[in-house]
Amino acid sequence: MTQPDSAGKLQAIAIVLYAIDVVFLGAEKYARGPVDVAELIGALLGPIIFMIVFVAIARLFKRATSQRGAAKVAVGTMALFAVGSFGGLLTAVSSNRPHPADAAARLVKGTIAGAGYLPKKVDSVTMFRGVEAHGDTVVYYYQLNMTADDFHKTPVHAFRVQLIDRACNNTAQRTNYLSQGVVFRYRYTDLVDRELTSIYVTEAICSASGAAAPPLRAARAASTAASPERFSMMPRPTTSEA
Repeated sequence: MTQPDSAGKLQAIAIVLYAIDVVFLGAEKYARGPVDVAELIGALLGPIIFMIVFVAIARLFKRATSQRGAAKVAVGTMALFAVGSFGGLLTAVSSNRPHPADAAARLVKGTIAGAGYLPKKVDSVTMFRGVEAHGDTVVYYYQLNMTADDFHKTPVHAFRVQLIDRACNNTAQRTNYLSQGVVFRYRYTDLVDRELTSIYVTEAICSASGAAAPPLRAARAASTAASPERFSMMPRPTTSEA
Protein backbone atom coordinates (compact mmCIF):
# COMPACT_ATOMS: atom_id res chain seq x y z
CA MET A 1 0.00 0.00 0.00
CA THR A 2 1.45 3.35 -1.03
CA GLN A 3 1.65 6.26 1.38
CA PRO A 4 -0.98 8.35 -0.51
CA ASP A 5 -3.43 5.42 -0.38
CA SER A 6 -2.80 4.93 3.34
CA ALA A 7 -3.21 8.66 4.00
CA GLY A 8 -6.46 8.68 2.01
CA LYS A 9 -7.92 5.89 4.12
CA LEU A 10 -6.90 7.64 7.32
CA GLN A 11 -8.52 10.84 6.09
CA ALA A 12 -11.71 8.91 5.37
CA ILE A 13 -11.66 7.52 8.90
CA ALA A 14 -11.20 11.04 10.28
CA ILE A 15 -14.23 12.22 8.27
CA VAL A 16 -16.35 9.34 9.59
CA LEU A 17 -15.28 10.09 13.16
CA TYR A 18 -16.18 13.74 12.67
CA ALA A 19 -19.61 12.74 11.36
CA ILE A 20 -20.12 10.59 14.48
CA ASP A 21 -19.01 13.52 16.62
CA VAL A 22 -21.57 15.75 14.88
CA VAL A 23 -24.36 13.25 15.62
CA PHE A 24 -23.39 12.99 19.30
CA LEU A 25 -23.10 16.76 19.65
CA GLY A 26 -26.49 17.36 18.07
CA ALA A 27 -28.12 14.73 20.25
CA GLU A 28 -26.50 16.19 23.37
CA LYS A 29 -27.71 19.72 22.59
CA TYR A 30 -31.21 18.41 21.90
CA ALA A 31 -31.25 16.43 25.17
CA ARG A 32 -30.26 19.49 27.20
CA GLY A 33 -33.17 21.56 25.91
CA PRO A 34 -33.60 24.39 23.42
CA VAL A 35 -30.73 24.43 20.93
CA ASP A 36 -28.73 27.64 20.62
CA VAL A 37 -27.67 27.82 16.97
CA ALA A 38 -24.53 29.87 17.61
CA GLU A 39 -23.43 27.51 20.37
CA LEU A 40 -24.09 24.49 18.17
CA ILE A 41 -22.05 25.94 15.29
CA GLY A 42 -19.17 26.68 17.65
CA ALA A 43 -19.29 23.12 18.99
CA LEU A 44 -19.23 21.70 15.45
CA LEU A 45 -16.30 23.89 14.38
CA GLY A 46 -14.32 23.08 17.52
CA PRO A 47 -13.00 19.67 16.41
CA ILE A 48 -11.89 21.05 13.03
CA ILE A 49 -10.07 23.98 14.63
CA PHE A 50 -8.34 21.75 17.17
CA MET A 51 -7.39 19.26 14.45
CA ILE A 52 -5.70 22.03 12.43
CA VAL A 53 -3.88 23.25 15.54
CA PHE A 54 -2.74 19.74 16.52
CA VAL A 55 -1.51 18.98 13.00
CA ALA A 56 0.41 22.27 12.96
CA ILE A 57 1.99 21.51 16.33
CA ALA A 58 2.88 17.98 15.20
CA ARG A 59 4.53 19.34 12.07
CA LEU A 60 6.36 21.97 14.12
CA PHE A 61 7.93 19.24 16.19
CA LYS A 62 8.43 17.12 13.06
CA ARG A 63 5.92 14.46 14.20
CA ALA A 64 3.68 14.80 11.14
CA THR A 65 5.90 15.82 8.27
CA SER A 66 4.18 13.48 5.82
CA GLN A 67 0.59 13.41 4.60
CA ARG A 68 0.08 10.10 6.37
CA GLY A 69 1.41 11.49 9.65
CA ALA A 70 -0.95 14.47 9.45
CA ALA A 71 -3.85 12.10 8.76
CA LYS A 72 -2.95 10.09 11.87
CA VAL A 73 -3.08 13.23 13.99
CA ALA A 74 -6.48 14.08 12.45
CA VAL A 75 -7.83 10.62 13.25
CA GLY A 76 -6.62 10.85 16.84
CA THR A 77 -8.16 14.29 17.29
CA MET A 78 -11.54 13.28 15.88
CA ALA A 79 -11.59 10.07 17.92
CA LEU A 80 -10.90 12.08 21.08
CA PHE A 81 -13.73 14.50 20.33
CA ALA A 82 -16.12 11.68 19.44
CA VAL A 83 -15.49 9.99 22.79
CA GLY A 84 -15.97 13.31 24.59
CA SER A 85 -19.21 14.04 22.75
CA PHE A 86 -20.53 10.58 23.58
CA GLY A 87 -19.76 11.18 27.25
CA GLY A 88 -21.53 14.54 27.07
CA LEU A 89 -24.58 12.87 25.53
CA LEU A 90 -24.75 10.27 28.31
CA THR A 91 -24.47 13.01 30.93
CA ALA A 92 -27.23 15.07 29.28
CA VAL A 93 -29.58 12.10 29.07
CA SER A 94 -29.00 10.99 32.66
CA SER A 95 -29.38 14.51 34.05
CA ASN A 96 -32.76 14.87 32.32
CA ARG A 97 -34.22 11.86 34.09
CA PRO A 98 -36.74 12.99 36.71
CA HIS A 99 -35.72 12.39 40.32
CA PRO A 100 -38.18 10.11 42.14
CA ALA A 101 -38.75 12.72 44.87
CA ASP A 102 -39.59 15.37 42.27
CA ALA A 103 -41.98 13.01 40.50
CA ALA A 104 -43.63 12.10 43.83
CA ALA A 105 -44.15 15.77 44.72
CA ARG A 106 -45.61 16.43 41.27
CA LEU A 107 -48.05 13.54 41.62
CA VAL A 108 -49.21 14.72 45.06
CA LYS A 109 -49.82 18.23 43.74
CA GLY A 110 -51.85 16.88 40.82
CA THR A 111 -53.83 14.51 43.04
CA ILE A 112 -54.81 17.25 45.48
CA ALA A 113 -55.81 19.54 42.64
CA GLY A 114 -57.86 16.80 40.99
CA ALA A 115 -59.59 15.72 44.19
CA GLY A 116 -61.13 19.16 44.64
CA TYR A 117 -61.58 18.78 48.39
CA LEU A 118 -60.33 16.47 51.12
CA PRO A 119 -61.30 14.43 53.03
CA LYS A 120 -63.48 12.78 50.44
CA LYS A 121 -65.95 9.94 50.97
CA VAL A 122 -65.32 7.03 48.62
CA ASP A 123 -68.12 4.73 49.79
CA SER A 124 -70.00 3.77 52.95
CA VAL A 125 -66.86 2.52 54.73
CA THR A 126 -63.93 4.33 53.05
CA MET A 127 -62.80 7.93 53.45
CA PHE A 128 -59.93 9.31 51.37
CA ARG A 129 -58.28 11.69 53.86
CA GLY A 130 -55.25 13.01 52.03
CA VAL A 131 -52.00 12.39 50.22
CA GLU A 132 -48.42 13.39 51.02
CA ALA A 133 -44.98 12.98 49.50
CA HIS A 134 -42.20 11.67 51.74
CA GLY A 135 -39.07 11.65 49.63
CA ASP A 136 -39.68 9.20 46.79
CA THR A 137 -42.81 7.76 48.45
CA VAL A 138 -46.37 8.94 47.83
CA VAL A 139 -48.59 8.09 50.82
CA TYR A 140 -52.36 7.89 50.36
CA TYR A 141 -54.30 8.09 53.63
CA TYR A 142 -57.61 6.30 54.05
CA GLN A 143 -59.86 5.88 57.08
CA LEU A 144 -62.25 2.95 57.30
CA ASN A 145 -65.55 3.06 59.12
CA MET A 146 -64.80 -0.14 61.00
CA THR A 147 -62.84 -1.54 63.91
CA ALA A 148 -59.75 -3.71 63.74
CA ASP A 149 -61.88 -6.80 64.42
CA ASP A 150 -64.21 -5.91 61.57
CA PHE A 151 -61.27 -5.23 59.27
CA HIS A 152 -59.67 -8.61 59.83
CA LYS A 153 -62.93 -10.30 58.87
CA THR A 154 -62.73 -8.76 55.39
CA PRO A 155 -60.86 -10.41 52.46
CA VAL A 156 -57.75 -8.24 53.00
CA HIS A 157 -55.42 -10.36 50.89
CA ALA A 158 -57.77 -10.30 47.91
CA PHE A 159 -58.09 -6.53 48.21
CA ARG A 160 -54.30 -6.15 48.40
CA VAL A 161 -53.85 -8.20 45.23
CA GLN A 162 -56.55 -6.19 43.45
CA LEU A 163 -55.01 -2.86 44.45
CA ILE A 164 -51.53 -3.88 43.29
CA ASP A 165 -52.91 -5.25 40.04
CA ARG A 166 -54.80 -2.06 39.27
CA ALA A 167 -51.85 0.18 40.11
CA CYS A 168 -49.40 -1.88 38.06
CA ASN A 169 -51.66 -2.04 35.02
CA ASN A 170 -52.34 1.69 34.91
CA THR A 171 -50.20 2.92 32.02
CA ALA A 172 -49.80 6.50 33.22
CA GLN A 173 -48.75 5.87 36.81
CA ARG A 174 -46.67 2.80 35.93
CA THR A 175 -44.51 4.58 33.33
CA ASN A 176 -44.50 8.12 34.70
CA TYR A 177 -43.99 7.26 38.37
CA LEU A 178 -43.36 3.64 39.36
CA SER A 179 -40.77 3.00 36.65
CA GLN A 180 -39.07 6.27 37.65
CA GLY A 181 -38.49 5.00 41.20
CA VAL A 182 -41.59 6.40 42.93
CA VAL A 183 -43.11 4.21 45.66
CA PHE A 184 -46.87 4.14 46.34
CA ARG A 185 -48.05 3.49 49.88
CA TYR A 186 -51.75 3.09 50.70
CA ARG A 187 -52.29 3.52 54.46
CA TYR A 188 -55.58 2.45 56.04
CA THR A 189 -56.64 3.36 59.59
CA ASP A 190 -59.66 2.55 61.73
CA LEU A 191 -62.23 4.83 63.35
CA VAL A 192 -59.74 6.06 65.97
CA ASP A 193 -56.90 6.52 63.47
CA ARG A 194 -55.02 3.34 64.37
CA GLU A 195 -53.21 1.84 61.39
CA LEU A 196 -54.84 -1.30 60.06
CA THR A 197 -52.59 -2.00 57.11
CA SER A 198 -50.24 -0.37 54.61
CA ILE A 199 -49.95 -1.61 51.07
CA TYR A 200 -46.85 -0.74 49.06
CA VAL A 201 -46.59 -0.73 45.29
CA THR A 202 -43.24 -0.45 43.50
CA GLU A 203 -41.92 -1.24 40.04
CA ALA A 204 -40.24 -4.34 41.46
CA ILE A 205 -43.55 -5.55 42.92
CA CYS A 206 -45.25 -4.96 39.58
CA SER A 207 -42.56 -6.95 37.77
CA ALA A 208 -42.80 -9.78 40.32
CA SER A 209 -46.58 -9.87 39.95
CA GLY A 210 -46.18 -10.48 36.22
CA ALA A 211 -47.71 -7.19 35.10
CA ALA A 212 -46.07 -6.18 31.84
CA ALA A 213 -44.63 -2.68 31.65
CA PRO A 214 -46.93 -0.55 29.46
CA PRO A 215 -45.61 0.90 26.20
CA LEU A 216 -44.40 4.50 26.38
CA ARG A 217 -46.84 5.63 23.70
CA ALA A 218 -49.79 4.31 25.69
CA ALA A 219 -48.50 6.00 28.85
CA ARG A 220 -48.25 9.35 27.10
CA ALA A 221 -51.76 8.96 25.76
CA ALA A 222 -53.12 8.55 29.29
CA SER A 223 -53.70 11.98 30.77
CA THR A 224 -53.59 11.14 34.49
CA ALA A 225 -53.08 8.25 36.87
CA ALA A 226 -56.04 6.39 38.29
CA SER A 227 -57.86 8.47 40.87
CA PRO A 228 -56.49 7.21 44.21
CA GLU A 229 -59.73 7.73 46.11
CA ARG A 230 -61.22 4.85 44.12
CA PHE A 231 -59.20 2.29 46.09
CA SER A 232 -61.90 1.36 48.58
CA MET A 233 -62.46 -1.69 50.75
CA MET A 234 -65.87 -2.29 49.19
CA PRO A 235 -66.14 -5.08 46.61
CA ARG A 236 -66.85 -3.82 43.12
CA PRO A 237 -68.00 -5.58 39.92
CA THR A 238 -65.10 -6.40 37.59
CA THR A 239 -66.89 -4.84 34.63
CA SER A 240 -67.12 -1.40 36.24
CA GLU A 241 -63.39 -0.75 36.33
CA ALA A 242 -62.27 2.00 33.97
